[in-house]
Amino acid sequence: MISILNNNFIEITVDNLISNILSIRIKALESSKLYIVVKSNFYGLGIPLLKELIDYVDGVVVGDINDYLNIKTYLLKINKEIIILYPNLNDKEIIKEICSNENLYFTIMNIEDYKYVSKYECFRLYLRIDPFLGLHGVDFSTAKSYLDKYKFYGVLVHVNEYLDIEEENHLLEIINWAKTKNLKINIGGSAIVNYERILNEQIDLRFTKGIIAPINNRESILLKTRILMKSQIESTTQIGYKSDRIHLEKGTILLISLGYGDFKMLPIYYEQKTPLIIEGKKFYIPCYPCMNTCWLYCEEFVEVKSEYIDLYNSIISNQIINYLDLDQDEILSSFSENIERNYIKGG
Repeated sequence: MISILNNNFIEITVDNLISNILSIRIKALESSKLYIVVKSNFYGLGIPLLKELIDYVDGVVVGDINDYLNIKTYLLKINKEIIILYPNLNDKEIIKEICSNENLYFTIMNIEDYKYVSKYECFRLYLRIDPFLGLHGVDFSTAKSYLDKYKFYGVLVHVNEYLDIEEENHLLEIINWAKTKNLKINIGGSAIVNYERILNEQIDLRFTKGIIAPINNRESILLKTRILMKSQIESTTQIGYKSDRIHLEKGTILLISLGYGDFKMLPIYYEQKTPLIIEGKKFYIPCYPCMNTCWLYCEEFVEVKSEYIDLYNSIISNQIINYLDLDQDEILSSFSENIERNYIKGG
């Protein structure tokens, strides 16, 4: 339950996310495993959300060792595979500790990392093959030479926003080669669920973006912010810092309780004059936001009755994604951890 003292909060409808996980599971082979990616504070959704979803996935992927340590209170109590994408291998004591967790797997991007970890007889290793991103692993030919000399549990690949037919065929080549080596195959990138030929292979999938879509007009994620002041103006009004002060002649001005301190995207919205749909009307940020507050302006007279408005929902998200050419996770990851998350069940 959200305290009435909160100026800003995020509502996350857990049932929608669970439904989306189950939909992805239907698309993949029954034997495929699903891994949820929880790096960067679960892409802004908050680590406690993991507890609500963990029973519906087969494993968890974290960014680094700190991510792992932050969520170990949830993970060590369950028998789920945990993959660390970018382990920092400088602290041998931490390496020894986490190597003792039989459910923990490292991702190796070069042979130096392999040699370091192998000293501790920690061979629960994925080799990251990078045919698409660049400098995020080894190329396919190098991977094949490694497997002639070294021991790995599986291979890990990330795909871009889309695959052309040549890239899809190359990915299938990697998959078929890994099968001949009896390696697990873990493929990430939400776009992968759109490629039937890939999904028909014996692979495991890792994802986040695919589970946060709204369902049947029910929002999955809302960022609510309180209106501190609102005004309909018909004559010149000045707002903003002295260095960025502007004059507005007519329309509706809102002062909201969210600034760049808790939502890092606001300066970008301002600089790009990004339209934000509120009460069916286009508002934008007319001058540079403050640390804890921000102005919104619409050239029309708009009656805003609610004390709180959505500064993130599916409509605003789609508008921003198309206008700024961003991914949804870029927006969500910019939510501050200071904003309270409310996980709604049965909504």
